[in-house]
Amino acid sequence: GKAAFCGNGLRCAGLFCHNLTGADKLFFKTNSGLLSAEIQKDGAIKIDVPILKMPEKISVLGIKSFFCSTGVPHLIIPVKNIEKTDVNKLGKKIRFHPLFAPEGTNVNFVQIEREIVKIRTYERGVENETEACGSGACAAAICLAIFKNIRAPLRLETKSKEILTVDFKDKGDTLTKIKKMHLYGPAKKVFSGSINI
Repeated sequence: GKAAFCGNGLRCAGLFCHNLTGADKLFFKTNSGLLSAEIQKDGAIKIDVPILKMPEKISVLGIKSFFCSTGVPHLIIPVKNIEKTDVNKLGKKIRFHPLFAPEGTNVNFVQIEREIVKIRTYERGVENETEACGSGACAAAICLAIFKNIRAPLRLETKSKEILTVDFKDKGDTLTKIKKMHLYGPAKKVFSGSINI
């Protein structure tokens, strides 16, 4: 099936439409609502990310983890050594767990370091580990903010070594009431082509 939202996809769509129109802020109608993409002065793309399900603590296969939906469902699992984590084996096992049936879930593994969070993601649909997942980074950020008291903005390093920044309101008790957060990250044009239909 199709995903209701893709963070990296929205950043790329924002850059693509900026290049076509020259507009620095654009709005996109997604299956998760109307979301904006804005070109920053440093070249990063800032996008809205929806919070459809606030984080909750859960246990899966005896593993303490967090679950929420940032447009698509994400399970967040803190680990001590992300390099030694078998993302594909464990990710696939959890992705198809009956607890998340029928649509399944993306599975994110996070290692908290001093100034950065390392993240690796097993994505449903792809059925493999991917180089980066924007909605997963956002899900990890909101879970870590609520349950691990890590203040925004959070910087996350993906498998591709790309740095994604996630920001949201985190004053007082408003953190559990917000409906959107912002993801900042790069996007670049790799190639262009044409097709006759």
